[in-house]
Amino acid sequence: MTTVPPPYPPMTAIRDYRDRIDGIDARIVGLLQARAAVAVAIDETKRAAGLEVLDAAREQELEIWAREQPAPLLEPEAVVRILRAIVLETRAMLEARRANR
Repeated sequence: MTTVPPPYPPMTAIRDYRDRIDGIDARIVGLLQARAAVAVAIDETKRAAGLEVLDAAREQELEIWAREQPAPLLEPEAVVRILRAIVLETRAMLEARRANR
């Protein structure tokens, strides 16, 4: 983490940090969009092959993987909760796409 020298006005520093967060958030949204596109492809492939759409074992693997990721500033369970939310939102998106067909 970068420290701010005393002569640097605090509000300017906060604005700079917020700009950095905005850039990171934009990249996160882009990654979520890319992930959603891959999830759509998986969903369509599973449906065409007559496979079950939900894969509880895969979701459990994802949670185990999430707990093992190095994220020193985040608790492992926080990473799991974030990925669970992504999975739930992805599932909702897929269900909405199916309902609109």
